[in-house]
Amino acid sequence: MKRRCFLALTAVLAGVTGCGNAPQASDELTLRLIQPKDRVPAPEFTGRLLSSPQVFNPFASQSPATVINFWASWCAPCRLEAPQLQLTYEEYAKEGVSFVGVNSNDSETKALSFVEAFHLTYPNIFDPPGRVAAKYRAIVSNPQPGTVVVDRRGRVSARIVGGVARDDLRHVLSQTLSEK
Repeated sequence: MKRRCFLALTAVLAGVTGCGNAPQASDELTLRLIQPKDRVPAPEFTGRLLSSPQVFNPFASQSPATVINFWASWCAPCRLEAPQLQLTYEEYAKEGVSFVGVNSNDSETKALSFVEAFHLTYPNIFDPPGRVAAKYRAIVSNPQPGTVVVDRRGRVSARIVGGVARDDLRHVLSQTLSEK
C-alpha cells in the first residue's frame, strides 16, 4: 500500500514539475525570448536518427529558424506537447523552418512508439546518453521537455523550459522569422 501511494505521488509530482530535475528558480519554467544583441551561438550537434543509421545535422541547411525539442517517451508533458509541435512543424515547413526532436534517456523501441503514436514527421535524433541535452544544459536547464529556437544566424533566439504551447511557439517563430 505504501509503495502504491509513493508511486502515485511520484507520478503526480512528475506531471507538475516536468520530467527532468526541477529548475532551481521559478522563472525557469517560462518562455524566454532573447534579444538579438544578447544571443549566443547554439551548440552544434549531429546525431543518429531513430531507427536509422543515418546521421542528421540540423544546422546543415540554411534555415530561417530551427526548433530543437528535447523529449522522452516517459515524459507526460512531452506527450501533451507532441501534437502541438507536429502541427506547428506542418504550418512552418513551407517557410523553411527546421524542426528536430532529440530523444534521450529512453529506449529506442519506446521512442519509436512515441513518434508513431503522435505521427511525428520531422526528424528525431536518438541520443540515449543525453549528450546533446548536456550541450544545451546552460540554455535549457530542464531538458525534458525543453525547446530551443535558433535564428538564421545560428544563435539561440528563445528557450522554453517545460511543455511548449503551440501559440507560444508560433509567437517565437513569428518574432524570429521577422528579423533580418
